[in-house]
Amino acid sequence: MREPKALILMYHRIGRVRRKSIVPAQYVTAGAFSRHLRLLRRLGFEGVSLARLKDGFEERAPLPARPVAITFDDGQRNFHTGALPALRAQGLPATVFLVSNHIGGSNVWDQADGDVSEPLMTDAEIDECAAAGIDFGSHTRSHPHLQSCSPERRWEEIRGSKEALEERFGRPVDFFCYPYGHGVEECHELARRAGYRGATGCGKGFNDSATNPYAWRRIFIRSDTFAPIFVYKLWRALKRNR
Repeated sequence: MREPKALILMYHRIGRVRRKSIVPAQYVTAGAFSRHLRLLRRLGFEGVSLARLKDGFEERAPLPARPVAITFDDGQRNFHTGALPALRAQGLPATVFLVSNHIGGSNVWDQADGDVSEPLMTDAEIDECAAAGIDFGSHTRSHPHLQSCSPERRWEEIRGSKEALEERFGRPVDFFCYPYGHGVEECHELARRAGYRGATGCGKGFNDSATNPYAWRRIFIRSDTFAPIFVYKLWRALKRNR
């Protein structure tokens, strides 16, 4: 039996594009997100968690024929208000990557570049999402460009965020996401040493058991990813890797 090709989708913000935002592509409306989830169902994709994906690649448990994992970077409050209801309605899992130093605050790393302020989820909102079956991973302590950090700071950002989140919420944090999608080889090894089971970046294509689990590929879903483009992105990712 041929091994399934697993897709991982990458979202950031659910809602209408904010005026003066310098990253308008990161916004996907709640209506568009709901349509994406319905399309996945119609196309025969089955939502899986990152943990189930990893288990499948390690042959601990079988994967569905068309597995897809849904991920969100940064942990913004609009996930709680805009994405969670749609995921609940479709019975689909998702993973949200949190910036441990800024829970309950705002996206200060984006604001430093001139972007608008977006609130991040509070502890209570994160707990509510977890109770609904949402998983949480680490997105470092402060969302830096890891390739510009000293080796010591890289370790603190990668390992320290895992420790902080596990202590704060009392749950294992098994997956990591490289800020800005950058995951130099040194960071791949640090993520492994820190105890993560896998990590995601922004490489294009599908994932299988041959993919480096600390460099999982994702499909960036943008504000202009309308239904036909969404289907095309899925098809293209299944057809190529690089």
